[in-house]
Amino acid sequence: MSIQWGLCIFLFVSATLETISIANCQRFRNCQNGSAVKPLPRTATNTTVRLNNLRSLFRKNGIDAYIIPAVDEHQSEYVAPQAKRRQFISGFSGSAGLAIVTGKKAALWTDGRYFEQAEMQLDCNWILQKSGQPGVPSQDAWLSQEVQSGKSVGIDPRLISIASWKSRSEILKRSGIELKPIIKNLVDEIWTDKPKPKDTKLSILDVQYTGETWQNKIAKLREKMKEKKATVMVLSSLDEVAWLLCLRGKDIPYNPFYFAYIIVTKLKVRLFVDQRKVTPVVINHLCPDKSALEFCVEILNYTSLRADLLGIMASSSEKLWISPKANYLLQWGINDTNILLDYSPVQLMKSIKNDVEIKGMKKANLKDAVAIVEFFAWLEKQVKKGIQNVNELEASAKLKEFKSKQKDFKDLSFETISAFGPNGAVIHYRPSKETALNITDKGLYLLDSGCQFLEGTTDITRTVHFGNPTPYEKEAYTSVLKGSIRLAMAIFPPGVFGRHLDVLARSFLWNKGLGFNHGTGHGIGHYLSVHEGPQSIGRGRIGAHEKPLHAGMVQSDEPGYYETGKFGIRLETAILTVNATTKYQFGGKQFLGFEPISLVPFQKELIDIEMMDDAEIKWINDFHAKSRRILGSELKRQGKMDGYEWLMKYSEPLHKAKKTSKANSGYVAPGLLFIGYQFAVCYSIRYLYSIF
Repeated sequence: MSIQWGLCIFLFVSATLETISIANCQRFRNCQNGSAVKPLPRTATNTTVRLNNLRSLFRKNGIDAYIIPAVDEHQSEYVAPQAKRRQFISGFSGSAGLAIVTGKKAALWTDGRYFEQAEMQLDCNWILQKSGQPGVPSQDAWLSQEVQSGKSVGIDPRLISIASWKSRSEILKRSGIELKPIIKNLVDEIWTDKPKPKDTKLSILDVQYTGETWQNKIAKLREKMKEKKATVMVLSSLDEVAWLLCLRGKDIPYNPFYFAYIIVTKLKVRLFVDQRKVTPVVINHLCPDKSALEFCVEILNYTSLRADLLGIMASSSEKLWISPKANYLLQWGINDTNILLDYSPVQLMKSIKNDVEIKGMKKANLKDAVAIVEFFAWLEKQVKKGIQNVNELEASAKLKEFKSKQKDFKDLSFETISAFGPNGAVIHYRPSKETALNITDKGLYLLDSGCQFLEGTTDITRTVHFGNPTPYEKEAYTSVLKGSIRLAMAIFPPGVFGRHLDVLARSFLWNKGLGFNHGTGHGIGHYLSVHEGPQSIGRGRIGAHEKPLHAGMVQSDEPGYYETGKFGIRLETAILTVNATTKYQFGGKQFLGFEPISLVPFQKELIDIEMMDDAEIKWINDFHAKSRRILGSELKRQGKMDGYEWLMKYSEPLHKAKKTSKANSGYVAPGLLFIGYQFAVCYSIRYLYSIF
């Protein structure tokens, strides 16, 4: 038997085993009506008992439905384990999503990043509402259909923002439904094994990293208050609290935050925090000069905020500035005439990095790039050796090992997305023992990861292939890459919002009938949150809290493409907004542009060079030259020669191939034609068998 036909039989058998494996490892739930058996993936959680226990509390609290948001009392995107109430009740672990439970139904809303993940994690008690998709009702419209007029819907007032409370209560009121605050959280009442809060200490972020003292930041904030004629300001967002006082904590995984509120008045600054977290060093940091009381922070108990705030606002002469994003309980009981409801100026202040912070962000991204290139070099060797399989979980752990060896590494900035093949199509996929696939040279591997360094926060995604990508994979990858490059190349006048630029990243995909269901870019903090505002690059209307792009802002540039059951592609690069050099300055304005600060190269084997125009080729060659110069030098300095060689291999300049003459093209040896025919037959049989 020839080698070719032997290989054909091998491929046929492997297809059989693959089909059996897929049948025995269901990825998504099947909740079809009338089905006696409702198969669920192993990743789903049985929520029947939890829902029954929750519903048993409805009558006692005078409600007919209950809303369970994913946030904590600070409206955080990422929450501590003890605040994951929505995950507990539904089994869905994505960061974005809201659950509503009525007497007979349970529904969960989430966005396009999490559609597939929700199908993997929800059981058949739940209706998945895919936000933004045709025919999917809004949360309030669904409640108006499911709850009778004259009934009440309950929610913890700490877990809904002031703006959301106002709009939701008004909409439900039109249907005769009351939105009722329930002070004691009902999920907490049934969550018997709820995790305990962390017992950690606060730490100081020195001025060598911040570039500015907290006293100077307070002075600037008071100027903003004076402009708005506000006498009192309350800050509740944890990133604002951490940034303002140059302190960091460990209360939330991946985020250097601590649970606290701040009240600022003309003469006082009050910090409401668990006092067990405050060390003598921190006390001295917050009050270095007791003779200057206006710059001496008074430390009070975390739970005493509401009483203190109500006491201050008992005077009719006070004007409270509070953000619409703050939780509703903070406003409850205060006269509306004494409230200035406006977004916090701290969001914009901290998003515009100073020179020290910019230098730190670049240094943090360089360290991260060293670890990622070192990791890719290691992983490629493991895959190509074929001696020992590496799965997604093992790869994620190895990457963290490389990252943690970099100086001043504090933590990851989010749970690493390590996704091979079909798992890459789950946009915010996290590998688990039930889902982890082996990484091979037969598919795309998507790696989305980030770090928290003292110098700054990082977030980067690269998609690679350790074998021979198909023409379609290259076409999709190059379409994503073209969008990423065109956004990075943008030149624009001041006053432009990130959303104005979003189409630059999507147009090449749209031209082919492709696209992606997530934002194109988000702000990145300075040793803070990996997702920060007030800038954003995405579709939809510009939100009231959003601000135009300013020089000094750092944001992501991350278009992608995902095919269910096949692969995912995302290319994410951190870009710094900078002053641009232009031939003219219309209206005497300084135009802006972007500087990439993530230095990991794009894999040239996945680029269809014929799809690239000259400007795009120049951009990527310039980017790779910068990467070779800066990242290459750092890799050699750290003695990471495997990483250095990998970098050099994948960052070589791109050139379009010269067209060959017709006289020298088109000839294939007859023997090679016959072998090619045999392989074509083999793969055709394998493909048909996998379908049927």
